[in-house]
Amino acid sequence: MTAPRRTLPALVTHLDNQTWLASPGVGWFQPAQSVVVATTETVLGHLLVLGVSHAITVPPGQSGVVDFSTLADATFTAVSYGMPLGRLRTHEHATTKDAASNAHASTTANVFKAPQSGRIYLRPAPDKPLFASEQTVISRGQVIGLLEVMKSFSRITYDDASLPANVTLTKWLIQSGDDVSRGQPLFEFMP
Repeated sequence: MTAPRRTLPALVTHLDNQTWLASPGVGWFQPAQSVVVATTETVLGHLLVLGVSHAITVPPGQSGVVDFSTLADATFTAVSYGMPLGRLRTHEHATTKDAASNAHASTTANVFKAPQSGRIYLRPAPDKPLFASEQTVISRGQVIGLLEVMKSFSRITYDDASLPANVTLTKWLIQSGDDVSRGQPLFEFMP
């Protein structure tokens, strides 16, 4: 990779009471490491835009631990403007949030995760019903939503072989039109 031409601060966004650092532009992002202990102006990774590398840094006033586990390991990931790159946990809240996260994970272990990043739509059109409503049974191969990536739409199907063939969708964890990251839980279910 060529030396960075410019340094850009990451954007700060809040999703589900969590702080995320987001992409300041469109391009291909590669994190410096999967977890970064970050202070102001720490380089988080590089954003490649039209062949030009830009160092992405922690914005002023932010510090903590940044977790890039939702991105592919050590590879470039296509990102859009404002797309969450990594979750920022402040040092004083990291241990409390880890304990709360572990407790929450034990109660919501049955989740279906996004197969890739993009904008999700839960209806085939704004005036049409949901692909899958809460408290309905979903079967393997059933379409549960549409994922938009760079103006191209693809179907999201319930087809994970490691999950039960038929489940009851108990709760959507996202809303139609939300930007989601690969690996982000989309809904909770009961077998």
